Amino acid sequence: MKQIVSLLWVRMTTNIRQWRAGALRELIPISVEAGIEINAILKFVLKRESSWLLAHDEYLLNEAEAELLNQLLVRLKTREPLAYITGVQEFYGLSFLVNPAVLNPRPETELLVEEAIQWGRRIDRPIKVLDIGTGSGAILISVLDNLPGGWGVGIDISLAALKVAVENARRLDCKAAVFLNGDLCSAIQGKFDLVCANLPYIPTQAVIEMEHARFEPLQSLDGGTNGLQFIAAVFKQLEGTVKEPGLLLFEIQFDQGERVVAMASESFPGAQIRILNDLAGLNRIVKIEYQ
Repeated sequence: MKQIVSLLWVRMTTNIRQWRAGALRELIPISVEAGIEINAILKFVLKRESSWLLAHDEYLLNEAEAELLNQLLVRLKTREPLAYITGVQEFYGLSFLVNPAVLNPRPETELLVEEAIQWGRRIDRPIKVLDIGTGSGAILISVLDNLPGGWGVGIDISLAALKVAVENARRLDCKAAVFLNGDLCSAIQGKFDLVCANLPYIPTQAVIEMEHARFEPLQSLDGGTNGLQFIAAVFKQLEGTVKEPGLLLFEIQFDQGERVVAMASESFPGAQIRILNDLAGLNRIVKIEYQ
């Protein structure tokens, strides 16, 4: 009797190849990255690399593995971000912990980090960095990881977000980062060489219509009626707090470039102000530089 039950269980099991095929049929109609997402949850559940999964696609999933994979597939089908499912997100060559308390770091934000690093390497003094709305700490930690000798402050109004940032700094051995709880940067004192900010910049109505907004923290997305509420407030708070030479980098929405440049011209007279485009050719970063 035991042998019959065992054989029945074997026939009812699914191997990696079969499960992947079925998952693709369900996810392809709703996701352009179905293959990437399915491979990611297979790696996450089985704790194996992609090469192993391909070489061992006849591996039989046990009951617990199959059940967990199916649960994660359901979450993908609701369009929950993959990073929140696996708990990690790659950003600028580092692996960051993320959860729904923080914005999922996006590839386009790497342009801001790259610009900060290139500028910092040209400065002949240790760089002091301020990261406003630090979230997971991805921007600050990535910049400091590439600018030895520098140190920085990450500030966020969310204590839950700061817990994630502190843990990321610990895991990535970034001892040069300090994280503070505060509303924008009104409580910050002293001058900084480099200011980075990926503040909420999406207009309220657009946030309401965004599919993924139901999973990400609203306060990290909603920039008020025109999307510029927090950027405008920070510009006023930062007047006179940037050294010379000094640099401020603000991520913006694709259609906000001219308006943010006009605002920056009033708050930072004498600075050179430029708009940087992302790989899609869209406005992405406003660069404010004192030489």
